[in-house]
Order: sequence, then structure tokens, then C-alpha cells
Amino acid sequence: MVVRPFQNPGPDTAVDALGAVLAADLVDVLGRVPGLRVADPGSARVAARGAADPRTIGRRLGVGSVLEGNLRVTGDRLRLTTRLLSVDRGFDLWSETFDQPVADLLAVRDSIARSIVATLRLSPQPLAGAATSDSAYRAYLLGRAARDPERAVAGFSEAVRLDSTFAPAWAGLAEAYVGELLADTRTPRDPAEAARAAAERALALDGRSAQALLARGIVRLTYDRAWAPAGDDLRRAAALDPDDPAPAHWRSHLFLAQHLVDSSLAASAETISRSPLDPGGLLHLAWHYAMAGADTLAASTLAGVPIDSALLANDRHLPLLVEIAADSASAFTTLSEELAASPGRLDVLAELARLHALAERPDTARALLASMQAPRDSVWVSPYALALVHAALGERRAAFAELERALDQHDPAVIALLLDPRLAGLRRDRRFAGLVRRLPAE
Repeated sequence: MVVRPFQNPGPDTAVDALGAVLAADLVDVLGRVPGLRVADPGSARVAARGAADPRTIGRRLGVGSVLEGNLRVTGDRLRLTTRLLSVDRGFDLWSETFDQPVADLLAVRDSIARSIVATLRLSPQPLAGAATSDSAYRAYLLGRAARDPERAVAGFSEAVRLDSTFAPAWAGLAEAYVGELLADTRTPRDPAEAARAAAERALALDGRSAQALLARGIVRLTYDRAWAPAGDDLRRAAALDPDDPAPAHWRSHLFLAQHLVDSSLAASAETISRSPLDPGGLLHLAWHYAMAGADTLAASTLAGVPIDSALLANDRHLPLLVEIAADSASAFTTLSEELAASPGRLDVLAELARLHALAERPDTARALLASMQAPRDSVWVSPYALALVHAALGERRAAFAELERALDQHDPAVIALLLDPRLAGLRRDRRFAGLVRRLPAE
């Protein structure tokens, strides 16, 4: 089945986010029911583009039923009209209207989940991870609705303050801190340790939390650089939530860090198989082709993916791929436009500086590099990103100094060190072998 975001027929745009996160939470709850395959949200979003008919969306996803509805909030009351539609037959398998206080949102979610399980004649299952208070559940939904890690941390933190036994909120908090870790905006140690602590608290409450295992696995991979424990967590997360493409995505990064190119590409292909309509999977595969030095395959993979501002804003693999997918002039334009829209994106700034260096415009490249280095006294700046620009400028001593700092500071980007083609000019230097020795042997 597929769960569509509940639509808001009213003027209050804040309800849009509530309808989306309530649907996402139902995906998580129903995804734990044996015998029920729930389409991943990424593919569901793509399938819904240009399609108003829910049966068309269901057919694109290869599912048998579609859950959809409308959600309106007036004052302290909500009205949710929902239905479960048969894709093949075209009629409602179940429908219901809920008209009650917003404070009862958790009870509404549970009622919908139980009704679907009963309608589809699946084995009744206890609902996993239900909050013990409605206020904690509402704070949890605010965390899920947040568009940036900082707000997500605030929402989930409030949820666990209100209910310290709410495992999904701890798992969400771990995921939010991982978002901060990967955003290159804070010294890695603080969000990494916070993510680890939240994930382990979630697992103490619910040992089958795939979300918590995934978050801890990412910390073990990108911050601890502990390949074996990271692999264990990612495999367990995949086994607990077979429909989620994220564990396969991160296993591909783990294989990349271990210089296991074929395994990395296989895991990238697995990511696509678990979310076949999500363009992010193709971008991810193209990135790994680029890491393997197969630019032609990377370019052919990207051929069917329109590189636009929305993708650039949400995919940190993409700046390098812009250089592969477009001619030089287009790449400059695309990266410059994204930098204007998001001035804090160091990954974009670094790639743009590299392009200028490779185009023999060293003065422009150094000016961009200086703008990257300027905030170092007040905020954390990725040493790995700085090293990439120094390498493109031929400034080997500075590049190696930044790579040493990247290893010292546990820069998450270091996991690409062994294969990153942007560092190819440094690999014959004996200092590079010294960097490699600081990584785990296996």
C-alpha cells in the first residue's frame, strides 16, 4: 500500500506539515506489520507528480491500496476524513471521519492503523512506539515536520522531556543530530556524541528500532570510522525495515570507505531497487561511479535525472556530479546559482572554487577559498572541503595539512578519502600513505 500526505482543504498552511508528518508516522507504524509492504515516501512523492488519480499513483508504485484523506484544523479541533482505496477495483475498502480534539491525534493515528490492519485481514500487531502522552506525540510530530536539523532537535527534545520512555522520539532525536553532523555546520564531536546517546537510549527502550540503528551506524561510520560496528548496525537496520533504502545507501558509503568498489556499486543498486522512482538513488549511484573513476557511467546514469535547484538543495553528492553531467559553462552557472540561494553551502563553494582552479583561474579560486576560511574563528569549517580546493590549486602542503586536520577532527567527508578522484594528484605522495594508515585496516 501507499500512504499519501493528508491534504489540507483550509487556508492554514501550517496544517500542510501536520498532514504530511501524520502520514509519514503511519508509514512507520504500518511498515512494522508483517505481510504489509508500504511504499517508501521518496517513491510515493515521485509517483504522485502529475497524477491526481490515486489509482494511477498506486499502479505506478505496484501497490494494491492507497490511503489518503483531508485534514482540517479549526481552533483546538481536527476533522480528518480518510479512506483506503483499492487500486484494482476502484472502490473504498474502508473509510472514516474523525471529528475530535487535536489533543487526540495519537488516538486517531492508532485507530487508523488498527482499521487498516483489520480491513486487509492482516495479523493484529501491537502498535510500536506509541507515546504515553498526547503532548509528547504532538512535540514529536513537530520534530518530524521540521525542515532543518536544529528545529528537529528542538521538537524531539521537547517530546523526550515530556515522555522519557518514548522510543520513536529518541530515535528521531538521534536522526536529527545525525543531520547536524552531516551538514558541515558544527564541530563533528558534539552532534556525533549527542546522536549516539539518543540512539542508544532509543535502543534501550526498543531494541528493534531500525531508525535508531541507522543513526548509530552512520555515527560509527562517519565519526568513529569503525567499519565493523557500523556494518553491523546498518545490516540490522536493513533487516528490520526492508523497504527503507537508507541502510543500503549508507552501506554503499561503508564499502566506499573500505575501497570495496564492486560492493559499493551493488549497494547503490540496492538503494535504487528499494526506492525505484526516487531520483536520489540514481544520483547516489552516479556518485559512486564517479568515486570509482567511471565518469562515463556516471554521466549516463545522470542522463535521465534533471539536475535542478531542489535536488542541489537536498543532495550533498550533487556538486561533483554537476561537473560530470554538464559542460564547464553550465556547471559554473548551476553551482553559482545554488551558492547564491544557499550562501552557507561549503560543499558547493568548494566545488565552484575547484572548477575555477581547474579552469586556470587561480585568483578567483583563491578568493573563494579565502571566503571559506574566513569564518574559521567562529564556526567549524570542513577541513576536507578546504583540502579539495588546495589540491586543485596544486598547493600540496596546504592540502595535506587540511587532510590531517580532517582526520583529527573526525570530518565525516574523510570516508571518501581512499577513492575520491579530486585527490588523485596527491596519491603518489608518500604523505598520502601516512593518511591512509590512520584509517581502519578493515
